[in-house]
Amino acid sequence: MMGRIYDHLGRQPAAQLAWQRAVALAPNADEPLRLLGRLAVGREEWSEARDLLTRAVAANPKNALAHLDLADLLERLGETRAALAHWDEAFALAPQQVRIAEAVDHWQQVAQAVSDGFAPLPDRGGDEAEDGPTSATAQGPAGS
Repeated sequence: MMGRIYDHLGRQPAAQLAWQRAVALAPNADEPLRLLGRLAVGREEWSEARDLLTRAVAANPKNALAHLDLADLLERLGETRAALAHWDEAFALAPQQVRIAEAVDHWQQVAQAVSDGFAPLPDRGGDEAEDGPTSATAQGPAGS
């Protein structure tokens, strides 16, 4: 898919256009919807990201990465309990996937924070730490 090539080359506008074309041809194509959602997250367009990722999960409820991406977004928006439900689904669908397996420790900390009344969480590290708040008590995105 050209969108992935453009994305890896750092050409996000071209990637977005390629994925939009894919969705225009197949409105229920879960993977282009998911990838457009990730681009929207990168632009901090929270409402658009939520719509796209929700559509991706609805289009293919067995897409573990769509559940994980939606969980990450919901956590950023402070909707930790909803995020946990999507993380649980992602893990149930694909516990062997590296990205999901790497999230296990973080989400266990989220679950503990929820049961402890939303205590601050440690940073996740890696690329996610640069993307913004990851704790259950962090302020929501600006403008939300």
